[in-house]
Amino acid sequence: MSKRGPIHAASQWSLKDQGEYSKYYEYNPAESRRLLVEASYPNGFSTLFWITGTSDASELWADYLDAIGIKVTIKPLESETYSTKIYVGHASKG
Repeated sequence: MSKRGPIHAASQWSLKDQGEYSKYYEYNPAESRRLLVEASYPNGFSTLFWITGTSDASELWADYLDAIGIKVTIKPLESETYSTKIYVGHASKG
């Protein structure tokens, strides 16, 4: 794992080439858990990720969030359904 960012340095998503900006994205699960406690989420919380198609990246992020106490449910949607939920305002209905 890269020292900067939770994504392996060989990944296209790595922060290795982000220069100055990479300092803002240090992967620090302990600090993330501390911030959740500070935000009144000492036991974490659950959330839903909508995705279109398949996404290894969403599973990767779900794993990292799980490590700090955020339980993620990944829900694949067809593009039209996804767009409708996002742009018509049904986001809060799951």
